[in-house]
Amino acid sequence: MSVYKIGVLFSGGVESTCLLYHYLKGGYIVYPIYVRCGFSWERFELENAQSLWHITKKRYKNLMPLAVVSLHRKRLRLKGLFIPLRNATLVLACANLL
Repeated sequence: MSVYKIGVLFSGGVESTCLLYHYLKGGYIVYPIYVRCGFSWERFELENAQSLWHITKKRYKNLMPLAVVSLHRKRLRLKGLFIPLRNATLVLACANLL
């Protein structure tokens, strides 16, 4: 039987948490990735994501450590783009990890 691995952009919000659980329940080895872009709410968001990760890790051994990627420097180039391209930016940041 093949073991599948997947990276999930994980903020601890509803959508990313549902996606995380979907793959964990499917038996995937899941690598959660949190991307910092320098926004004011990130400290709170990351604390929640880490808390949820700790709770989830107790049940799912196929959950890998939470990786935190920082895009602070890259955000300067995207200064005029506030939220509309945030998800695209996060996906591209994670693609650089491969």
